Amino acid sequence: MKKYFKTSWASLFVVGCLAFSLTACLNDNEDNTKRITKEEVQQAYRTVAGAHTGKLVFPMSYPLTASTKTDSLDISWDVTSDSTLLIKQVPAKAFVPSVQDNDVKNLLMKAKPQDLKCNIGFYSLMPVAFVMQPKILEYKVEEKGKQSKIEVLFYFNVRGAAGVYDVGKKRFLAQLVGGAVRVDGQLKAEFRHGLYLQLVEQKK
Repeated sequence: MKKYFKTSWASLFVVGCLAFSLTACLNDNEDNTKRITKEEVQQAYRTVAGAHTGKLVFPMSYPLTASTKTDSLDISWDVTSDSTLLIKQVPAKAFVPSVQDNDVKNLLMKAKPQDLKCNIGFYSLMPVAFVMQPKILEYKVEEKGKQSKIEVLFYFNVRGAAGVYDVGKKRFLAQLVGGAVRVDGQLKAEFRHGLYLQLVEQKK
């Protein structure tokens, strides 16, 4: 696991808030798709369309406190349309530090990375900003002849589940808010206050 941010969660949260304050202030409920025209939506999409590479930043413990440390893993994502963002090969180990159940931790450590599809909706052109609605992230692990299905569920329509693109710096930042982990349909972990993970673009 490669270290990227040697910082506390509080420091990272401040950075995230600075970026998301640009979008959140536009409307209290973040449902601002009617604020820009269809043509402006297409312009916003063209600005961020295509492949991006960077880091998936995640907390090393849960619940989150001012002293929570973070770590990161390499990740890539692709904005494939004005309504879809695909995060490629999301590593299950990003959720391991926040889960208390050791059996679930072991399953996550053995799980192979999977793609995560997110519905998005552009609501601002300056800056380019959009809300995110991740689908369920599903992993399958076979152990001792038994296959287990692990599902990571995400919050949406909540403040912070969004993305923003800094046109000047050409830097992409998006945030996912984890809600729960299920194994074979059984709830095994619940993040009532949200498990915040960020996509942070890195230019080569």
